[in-house]
Amino acid sequence: MILPSLSEPFFSFAISEIENVASAQRYTVLMGQSLDDPDREEQILKTFKNHRVDGILMSIGKKTINLEFIEKLESSGIPVVFFDCVPSLPNINKVQSDLSTGMNEAVDAFVARGHKVIALVNGPKTLPASEDRKVAYLSAMKRNGMDILEKNIIETDLSTEGNEKAMDSIFAMSERPSAIISFNDFVTLDLMKAARNKGLVLNQDIFFISYANYPLWQYMENPPMGRIEQFPGMQARKAAEILFERIENSDVADQQIVFKSRLVM
Repeated sequence: MILPSLSEPFFSFAISEIENVASAQRYTVLMGQSLDDPDREEQILKTFKNHRVDGILMSIGKKTINLEFIEKLESSGIPVVFFDCVPSLPNINKVQSDLSTGMNEAVDAFVARGHKVIALVNGPKTLPASEDRKVAYLSAMKRNGMDILEKNIIETDLSTEGNEKAMDSIFAMSERPSAIISFNDFVTLDLMKAARNKGLVLNQDIFFISYANYPLWQYMENPPMGRIEQFPGMQARKAAEILFERIENSDVADQQIVFKSRLVM
């Protein structure tokens, strides 16, 4: 298994489900952490290939562009199944979340509460998930008859510095958004901290909805107004089940499974 980060709660849920499926099949899981570094990711893949692993589960890093490894592994008899952050390719096995359903519910929730300016703090363009969020945001805004301004779509590289710059951009706007939908919970944490540092009162001057569902939000005094659940455990379990099907029979048809995301208030 190769993941961008082993410490994120999202992937912690995924790891537990994958290990449960593997244990039931009497398999051992080897884990690699790419840290969104393509070179590191490639080195882990080479190591796994050299050690002749039976199969690979993978969530690609945000900077991964070269996907030649997929064909190389498959030709070596090592099946690969992707989940969560998946390549935009047709003939692969992948499990992902339909990000549009949660986005639609998030925009609807903000509009219903009277917000006139809604911003999207999105991830880097290299990530397919960023484009999915943007397309869903634009569609939901249009459906609600809301003004769509390009300046209200702010990109971050997902680093703390990038997230703080995103809040700087929002704070400097003449018509500042009162509602923000953000790429994930860690982006939201940085945005909320930056907002407080600028004197804004959370859930009064500015409101947030973020993708993922950070378990510790329930213990915070001012959590985001809502979170978009992507069901990491369900994604991971299904991906593992598909991988074992591929290990047992390489001729089974490719599967592309989609779970609908859902807004949790």
